[in-house]
Amino acid sequence: MFAGENTSGKNCSLCEKCSRTIMGGILAEKKDPNLFGFKVDNKTFENIKENINGFSKNKVTNVLWLSIQEKFLENKEYWKDNENLNWFLEVNLKLKN
Repeated sequence: MFAGENTSGKNCSLCEKCSRTIMGGILAEKKDPNLFGFKVDNKTFENIKENINGFSKNKVTNVLWLSIQEKFLENKEYWKDNENLNWFLEVNLKLKN
């Protein structure tokens, strides 16, 4: 369990599931996660960046993260100047054998 993982039914905005939803379900669609029950700020992005390798550690979640990254790359120009998210365009999510 990652720090912040919540079992109360509310969005913790820190666990892997919340991070995937924030990144892929909301931000990739250029929407504000704060409008969807998440508390997202600079610390949220720092958490995702710090934990991305752990989040994508197995084949199932890795495929999900790669799909999210592809969505961001489709709009690379939109994200390239965003200091909180531009790192995600180039992070290596390939699994190590």
